[in-house]
Amino acid sequence: MVEHQTPLQEWLQEAIGGFQEILKSWGCTTLSALHKDGCLSMATLRKLDPQNPDPTISIETVVSMIGKLMNMAQLLFSESEQPRVQSTLASVLARVVAAHSQLTANDKAKALERRRIRYKHQFC
Repeated sequence: MVEHQTPLQEWLQEAIGGFQEILKSWGCTTLSALHKDGCLSMATLRKLDPQNPDPTISIETVVSMIGKLMNMAQLLFSESEQPRVQSTLASVLARVVAAHSQLTANDKAKALERRRIRYKHQFC
């Protein structure tokens, strides 16, 4: 019997890729190293393993993990390294949240109508 896996949610795919970026930014080669440097739960980090992702992780947990890393980065990295590391963390956070908060077709239609009203003087 063949098992069918459901595709991962877009925000989770973004989080998995994002944590790979974070690993590189922190100079870590494994999730275990990030666990030690970032004081994150190894069991939770394993859920973001690209080889074996666990869809039970919540968006709130991922956001909290990134927030913790932002605070830890201030303590671990030199002043000259902090902008690079914080930029990576902020970028990953923004992409994960944006992927989680997709606009509906109705939202897009309302936004386009609002844009038309706001900027009608520019389209004349």
